[in-house]
Amino acid sequence: MWIRAALFSALLWGCAEDKNQPPALLPVGDFEVRVNEDCTITIRATDEDRDELGYAFSIDPPPLTQTQGLAAQPTLTRISNNEALFTWTPGIADAGGEDLRIYQLTFEVVDEHGALDAVTIKVTVVNDGGVIQSTQLRFVEPSGAGMAVDLAESPCVEFNVKIKADQVPEDEVLLDILPPTPEGATLTPADRPAKEKRFSWCPTPAQLDASLSHLVELAARRLGGDERVIKRFQVRFKREAAVGCPGQPPEIIHTPPTRFEGALNYEITATIRDDVGFKSPPALLYVIDPPQDPRDAAPAFGDWSLVEFYSQGGDVYTASIPNPGLNSGAEASIFYVIIATDNDDPNATRCDHSVESEIFAVEARGGGESETYGYCHGCVSDDQCGGPDDLCVDLGGAAFCVAACGAQGCGEGRQCVQIHSVEGRALSQCLPVDMNCGQRCLDDPFDQGARNDDEAHATLIEPGDYAGMTICGEDQDFYRFDIAAGQQVSARITFENLKGDLDMAMALPGARTPEGLPAYNYQSLSGDQDIEQVREHCAQESGEVLLWVGPYNHSHNDYDLLIEVGPGECDRFCEDDLFDYEAPNNTPETATSAEPLPFFVEDLVLCPGDVDYFSFHAQAGQLISVGASFTHSEGNLDLALYDWMGGLITGAYGFFDGEILEVEATADGLYTVAVYGATPSASAPYTLWIEAGIPNACERTLSCPAGAFCDGQSCVEAACASGVECSAGHLCAAYRVGSDPAASGGECVASCAHDLECRVEAEYRCKRFEDFTQACAQAGLGGVGARCTSYQDCDGALVCFPTPGGYCAEGGCAPDLPCPEGTVCQALGGYMACAQRCEVDGDCRAAEGYRCLDVQGGRACLPQ
Repeated sequence: MWIRAALFSALLWGCAEDKNQPPALLPVGDFEVRVNEDCTITIRATDEDRDELGYAFSIDPPPLTQTQGLAAQPTLTRISNNEALFTWTPGIADAGGEDLRIYQLTFEVVDEHGALDAVTIKVTVVNDGGVIQSTQLRFVEPSGAGMAVDLAESPCVEFNVKIKADQVPEDEVLLDILPPTPEGATLTPADRPAKEKRFSWCPTPAQLDASLSHLVELAARRLGGDERVIKRFQVRFKREAAVGCPGQPPEIIHTPPTRFEGALNYEITATIRDDVGFKSPPALLYVIDPPQDPRDAAPAFGDWSLVEFYSQGGDVYTASIPNPGLNSGAEASIFYVIIATDNDDPNATRCDHSVESEIFAVEARGGGESETYGYCHGCVSDDQCGGPDDLCVDLGGAAFCVAACGAQGCGEGRQCVQIHSVEGRALSQCLPVDMNCGQRCLDDPFDQGARNDDEAHATLIEPGDYAGMTICGEDQDFYRFDIAAGQQVSARITFENLKGDLDMAMALPGARTPEGLPAYNYQSLSGDQDIEQVREHCAQESGEVLLWVGPYNHSHNDYDLLIEVGPGECDRFCEDDLFDYEAPNNTPETATSAEPLPFFVEDLVLCPGDVDYFSFHAQAGQLISVGASFTHSEGNLDLALYDWMGGLITGAYGFFDGEILEVEATADGLYTVAVYGATPSASAPYTLWIEAGIPNACERTLSCPAGAFCDGQSCVEAACASGVECSAGHLCAAYRVGSDPAASGGECVASCAHDLECRVEAEYRCKRFEDFTQACAQAGLGGVGARCTSYQDCDGALVCFPTPGGYCAEGGCAPDLPCPEGTVCQALGGYMACAQRCEVDGDCRAAEGYRCLDVQGGRACLPQ
């Protein structure tokens, strides 16, 4: 059977001219490929007449996977006039039930006059049993799809990772974290095979500011095998938004069902909405028959399982609680809570609002009549699947319903294999030939061959429609194509957002960063849409366009790409707003007065190449807040704030439906806001607001600037002489252990349990003082045993002890409060502290009289 590229069928098959030279294929070698591995072959051809070339191929015998999904089909993709890419992912059936099968693969190239050339090679498909072996491994921990961690309760996340593999020895199971491993995350023990390990991770403030939702991908494989079983586990962190953030928190509307019954999973539907939207989907936390009713006290959600909601359209979301498999007549109490975190802080998470519903309780009963799931639907038990002999089986780490083998076989695209179900039943079942029910992300043809995952290997394509592209985890797709000055260009990807969010960006010819790199000034980063699109109506230069498509939070998804290039709209009509008509505000000197503040105006319009200026007065110490809301897809706008001399103070340059900037006024005077297009032809209607208020209103010290603390109403100077000057939850700490704040000065510092409760961006850390208290205070660079005059000289939790030259150490140690590794509990200047461990005097500040002395518990650096 012949399968031809689209271009091939569209060629003009005229009579070849006498002088026409036929095209020629360059030599291609034989290939060997394993079942479920990608086979990629680059085909190159030459033609002395430079005719338009088409490509075709045939396989003998025809493989079964021709009937499978796009990613597995044998496919020939025309890359350019002189190059094509063949891709094929053979399934088990393609090995013919044997260890291997040999196929004859013929490639053909033809020019527009009908002249052709062909070459035939051998492709050997090898089945070494690796795919079936992978079903012997199954993750049993962590359970569910994820977990939630409240940062107010714990700064770290820990859970067990456990594999069930009855037929595989302990020393043959390899457990790993798939890259990119979150910085600081560990899986212990790390140095040997094991069926059970412990995952630990204490995210840094920077990691939490980047995202409160993190995907951890765990992989298990048998020693010596390549086929991996993967567990995707979502960790969602929860914290309060900073004070004074814009936007409104999400709203959750939900009526719980009266009872859960039957074999299927328990569906929860809710209306969840927000004024801006969500970057990560809302989540549902649940627990089954806990020791006590969680509604009687604030629960520790870290022990609850997490599943994510998916959109049903609009504001309606559904989540599914896995059926606990109750026996007929048995009952259990299901408790669940809905959490949603919005995207009010588009570039970070500090101003993202998290909302929890009340805790709902629903009784579940085993037994009862229910429907069953169809083929390749996710499942947790056999009775959820089809008929009595249809099983729920593990395929690559996820469980799916399959079907019993019939008398007539399994049909196209399926193979009959004896396999154990998740409940241990062993029957012959019809499995997909590629062992894929959608859980495996298969590379598209451009990734399989050209590996277009960086700019240097961007795929050269022509404008058009490209279906069946894929993003797998940290994969990125880069494309390049030509455009002429004055043309317009648009790029669009369409996908199912509920399967995984994707983003895209575009860099036009001549657009460069200060470092000389391509500037991706056109970006589409929507959080809850099935379409991402970028557009330029009038290119300024001719040259090559770079297009990027990538995942949000390790998403796996398919997408269709559409690139359109055509005549530009360089003189588009744009109707200015009222301010531009009455007195054009396109220069700082003709800026529109925004007084009196607050200033709020809708129905403004920015036209291509225009800049709108607005001016106002502010006093030193006031907090200036400026915001603009618009639809990013219509035209991306940016903000800039200038002082009375025209000096740039700050700007907002995001890629979302709005921009916000906040800054404290440093002097009384006139300030000017500029609203302008992020790209040359950007044009969009927008709403603008400008405010100037008192910056020191607060609810807690975490939102105050360095050197201040929150007295319950406002941020005030932190200097103190005694504890009575500090509010509840604070203490007056002297800068050096043993000093009297009344004589040497002190600072009101907030109590803490870990660094995340402190202003880490201002170098505050949770320090451990000599009286066993812990509080947030500024830190320096000094390690254990370093010189110091103040706790501000000491790193992390260390404070300054009164020994000669000072001594950085953690305070408040005792037999039941041990010291960190590398330190030993010892008296320093009359106070118990965690002193520096040592082996010889050279480990200490010997020149200053410190020696390595024997003490109870080891040796420590101490003054002589």
